[in-house]
Amino acid sequence: PVASAEVQQAGLFRIHGFPPDELEMILNVYAPGQLYPYARESISNLVMRGGFPPFVLQPINFEDLYRTRQGAPGALPSS
Repeated sequence: PVASAEVQQAGLFRIHGFPPDELEMILNVYAPGQLYPYARESISNLVMRGGFPPFVLQPINFEDLYRTRQGAPGALPSS
């Protein structure tokens, strides 16, 4: 049997006074970096309350993901 867990999460950020290139990075690196730990905890709690063995999602480096999508030199190709 396959089990799945899903969490929907949103954040409200008040951001102003940044140039467009910095704003894009804030929205793609800083914002998800602030929200992801809460999603990790929610999924871990959900799985354990469901009677399954402990499950912890690995941390994500959103800056590396952002730079990869931007095609930064030396970035790993996306799969």
